[in-house]
Amino acid sequence: MKTSHIVSLSASVLLVGGLAAAGISAELSAQHDREGTVRDIVAAVAPGSDTAGIDVHGRPLFLSDKGTVSTAYVNVTADEKNSQWIIQDYRDKVIGLLDIIVPVTLPGGPAAQPAPVPDTTDGSFTDRGRFNGAEVVYAATLDGGVLTVTADGVPVATVDLPGVTTADTLHTYVGEGGVSVNLQARHLTV
Repeated sequence: MKTSHIVSLSASVLLVGGLAAAGISAELSAQHDREGTVRDIVAAVAPGSDTAGIDVHGRPLFLSDKGTVSTAYVNVTADEKNSQWIIQDYRDKVIGLLDIIVPVTLPGGPAAQPAPVPDTTDGSFTDRGRFNGAEVVYAATLDGGVLTVTADGVPVATVDLPGVTTADTLHTYVGEGGVSVNLQARHLTV
């Protein structure tokens, strides 16, 4: 009788171990699939860009529909510029929310980057920077997939994002690293 208990226990342990291994394998396979989907999204929005550091979140991925992404954090490099992307609720070739922080390289390189002029009440970054002793207001527009940054209304830089033709929010700010634009687009078809 004791031998039959040992055999039953061994069989149970093997079964549970096998199921755990299958679950881990399915999750890794699903994660690889989601990372491929994220790369496809980035390629559609910003052709020629490279992706790195893809971090996909959501319910257990192997339970999710194939080709969907709940939330992904991605580092994207295009034209030697690094940006951070958050892709949320991607399904059926539509991104529920695309949030991109785009660093902007101004003409003249790092020496031409303005110093931040923080908000006087809370110290947060604003759309204002100090360059050559003068305070400058930076803004951004998006037209036909081209993000244009202006300084006091004069265009100073552009960034191509051919897959993004409209944005719900464009927030320009000057931080320690220079000018950046936070772009948010909802229900973006890719």
